[in-house]
Amino acid sequence: TMEGILSDLKAKAGKKSKYIDVTIKSLGMTPEKETQNGAPSVTADVLRSLAGDPFKNPPKYGSAYEFFGGGEKGHEASVALYSLYAIGSIDTMIG
Repeated sequence: TMEGILSDLKAKAGKKSKYIDVTIKSLGMTPEKETQNGAPSVTADVLRSLAGDPFKNPPKYGSAYEFFGGGEKGHEASVALYSLYAIGSIDTMIG
């Protein structure tokens, strides 16, 4: 229940951990590439393939666009994935 979740979060808020547990559930997309251990890969080339270049004029969308139904939702998904790709590229350059 929502009350249970909030109670757990409040209890954990008192702890001074730098890290939090995150559960990622599947969106139902078929992975384009997998790691050696069989997990879906999220390397820069995979993120770029999913995102395309939604900021081009006209936009050039990747595979995520159609998966999310195109239109506004597809564009938003593409922008989000492109942003992850761009942040990773910046982090690598600064690294």
